[in-house]
Order: sequence, then structure tokens, then C-alpha cells
Amino acid sequence: MIHPIMIISLKILYNSLPGVSQELSWTLTNLTYMASSYLMFHWVKGIPFEFNAGAYDNLNMWEQMDNGDQYTPAKKFLTFVPIVLYVSPCPESTDVLSLSKEERRR
Repeated sequence: MIHPIMIISLKILYNSLPGVSQELSWTLTNLTYMASSYLMFHWVKGIPFEFNAGAYDNLNMWEQMDNGDQYTPAKKFLTFVPIVLYVSPCPESTDVLSLSKEERRR
């Protein structure tokens, strides 16, 4: 639930900055989310609590989730969120290619 809230908050924050277009706002939202999720899930090793006797010191959060099992619902969701975030600004973009039939034949 925190991921949609974080994305919406970032979008609102970047929209409130003067001089930031919709395209730049989506780009900054995407870059900020991607950088923070990479840092949180793949860069930092261990956990902030000391009650595990060092069992997870050499594992990042992605490896710790669901006991290392692949293709769990949580990991599928966390893989799906960046894809949706990347594709979501496409309808608003002014850079969409609109080729006429003649241009497609060339």
C-alpha cells in the first residue's frame, strides 16, 4: 500500500513545483521511485534490527522477502509497479509517434 501512496505523493510534489511540465513531473517521479526502490531492495544489506543474530547480514531485502522464494505475489507486485509507473504517462505524452499510412509504407 505504501508504493501507490509514495508514487502519488511524488507526483503531487513534482506537479507543485513551478516550471515543471507534466512530462518532466512523470520523469522525476519515475526516477525518484526507481532510485529509492533500488536503494531499499537491492543495495542495502542486512536489517535494521539486531534480534536475528546476524542471519540476514549478507542478504538484501529482495533476497530476504518470502524466504528467498521466486515468483511470490509480493515479488510479482513489486516487479509490476515500476512497469505500470513507466507506462502510465504514455497517454499524456506529446512524443507519441503518429505515422500516416504513407510514412508506414516507407
